Amino acid sequence: MNRTPALELRDVSYSASGKTILHTVNWTVQPGEHWAILGPNGSGKTTLLKLACGYLWPNAGGVVLRKGKELTYLPELRKSIGWVTAALVNEIPTRENALSDTTMEPVALAEQSELVETLRQGMETVLTAHQRRVLVALAIDGVPIDVLADRLGTTRGALYKTLHDARRKLRMHLEASGLAPSAMLEETD
Repeated sequence: MNRTPALELRDVSYSASGKTILHTVNWTVQPGEHWAILGPNGSGKTTLLKLACGYLWPNAGGVVLRKGKELTYLPELRKSIGWVTAALVNEIPTRENALSDTTMEPVALAEQSELVETLRQGMETVLTAHQRRVLVALAIDGVPIDVLADRLGTTRGALYKTLHDARRKLRMHLEASGLAPSAMLEETD
């Protein structure tokens, strides 16, 4: 029986600052498999994992397939990839409560739910299909802007303009709904 691999790297290469970090890596992970990546400092372990999770893209050749596809909804995919590292603590934003056992107060939880629902409605009603596609790709899926520009046949500048216009429309929608994004940001600092 042929199963689609959960992850497949085909001849993946990655370079940074003129130095080859990974050279023609081939790796297949089947559903349900667990792997440990071991090696000395500087051997490319983190780069390999960032490529697997979609935080980096092969820039010197090759392709990364996740569940048989080049692009997938990366936030959902990342939920299925466990990544444990000693540097994990440094990766958690300072405002996150991930390392504490505190929970959100009911009022804060209700406000967050209202904000998320209002943003969802705004994305569906005030954004164009193109603005929605660009916003989701860049802000949610984490697609690098150069990759997206190439795939859409446009420029970085045009994508920045699209993203700026989408954010402006969403901000106006939130304010019209009685939610002031700037006040919310100030409260969480």
